[in-house]
Amino acid sequence: MDWITGYELEIAEISPLEGQLPFKSIYLGERRKVQLNDLTEPGDIIVRVRAFKRRVLAPKFVPGPWSDEVQMAASGAGTSTNVEIDDIPPLWRAIDIEDLLKYERHSADPQYNWETLLRTLYTHRLNLKIAFRYYALEGTATSTDTDPNTMDMRQFANFAKSTGLIDRQFGLSDCDRLYMRAVRKPAGLGTTVAPDNPMLMRVSNAVEKHEQTDGKELPNAKHWWERTSRAVHVAGAIASRKGGNVMHQDQFVAALVRLAVIKYPQHKLVAEKLQALCDDKLAPHVSDYLKLLQDDFSDQMRSKLMRHVLGKHREELHTIFKLYAQLDRSEEAGGKKQLQTMNIRELGELCADADLYDVGAGAHFGVRELITAFVKVNIDDEIYYQNDMNNSSAELVFDEFEEVVGRIFHGKEWSLIPEEEKLAMEKDREGALERTFHEWLEFTFVPTVMECARTKWPQHFKQSGEAVKEYRLGEKAELSVKSMVDPNDRPPTPAVVCR
Repeated sequence: MDWITGYELEIAEISPLEGQLPFKSIYLGERRKVQLNDLTEPGDIIVRVRAFKRRVLAPKFVPGPWSDEVQMAASGAGTSTNVEIDDIPPLWRAIDIEDLLKYERHSADPQYNWETLLRTLYTHRLNLKIAFRYYALEGTATSTDTDPNTMDMRQFANFAKSTGLIDRQFGLSDCDRLYMRAVRKPAGLGTTVAPDNPMLMRVSNAVEKHEQTDGKELPNAKHWWERTSRAVHVAGAIASRKGGNVMHQDQFVAALVRLAVIKYPQHKLVAEKLQALCDDKLAPHVSDYLKLLQDDFSDQMRSKLMRHVLGKHREELHTIFKLYAQLDRSEEAGGKKQLQTMNIRELGELCADADLYDVGAGAHFGVRELITAFVKVNIDDEIYYQNDMNNSSAELVFDEFEEVVGRIFHGKEWSLIPEEEKLAMEKDREGALERTFHEWLEFTFVPTVMECARTKWPQHFKQSGEAVKEYRLGEKAELSVKSMVDPNDRPPTPAVVCR
């Protein structure tokens, strides 16, 4: 074996979609142990290796025979553990409802009222967040003037009507007055926050009550520092808001608390009134009418076959994502962020350009279904802390965009196929949904949207393609080789890494 100067390693992936793929060289060098990292998708692979000898004279590369082929399972990089946001947003602790708590006739202890209200807000935090997000997005898919992070008077009235809160007792004019009361800036709060500001003192008291309800035991100095720090942060966020009479999430929550007091006078405490409103109106509306809570389609999008389908079309999908993500050139988007996330308006423009909206009496997929898909995909952003700072419930990152495309397919195509036909398709070949999705991407969605993109941005198309190539080289799409330490190995030779 003296003549051996190096080894070549090749692998062939076994795709659930296309069977065994051609072999590709992933290592050429002197190491006898290598570790493959960052495989595109976990699954079965076939491995083979051969020795070679380098010569001074031609032929300079003399390979030996290939080894027997060995099939093995390649695991993924591992899934990250989601950390739940196990609290209500800080601004909810400063909602402007002190008058309701102070003059509560049925309790002599305003602090008890506050603590029970915090527990109710915690219980229903997800439905409150989702309802606000859905109706704040309404209209932004087709308008450039609407902020997806705030709600205007029309959107709030539409929420109240849709949830059945508008009736003879509480009409549209009452709803408008409630809206104006909720968006009013608290008294004594200017554009800056001084230490003796009344709003700061109110928020500070709210934080102190929160600490008492949490049972924290802090040293006095640390207690006051944390209390004041959090209070300044919350009060500063409120003070820095721009005008325009728009409703933020915490103001939406405050409005619902006031509305609960109006609609449910038979209950004693403010918390009991809000609990009744959430149980009777909000929760059924979110889960049953809008169907916004997570469904099993998110799990289907993570199936092994679906990952291979998305992997096959990833380059084209990322080109589309990059092109439409650049539409947001507002100051808030700033720099690179505008190319990293896609908002509902950009997604709506994509659907309009590609004629994805159904029209007519038999329409199954429209703006409402698009907003529903957008909110469902972003529910995790409301539940868990996100490692990516750009990943918010008002924006899509690329993997969320992939799921939205899957939901568009589900709403436009898959949901229209009769169940009997789906069962027959599944019996004929496993993974009928994933394979049909693959065909829809290959023959309908990708060519249609890519043609729209070429027409719309001819000057940017090449630039976007280069960006996609850079993305694929820099992230998970490539195989990398990590040499394992072996004292008997010779110094490494640069590895050949190719697709």
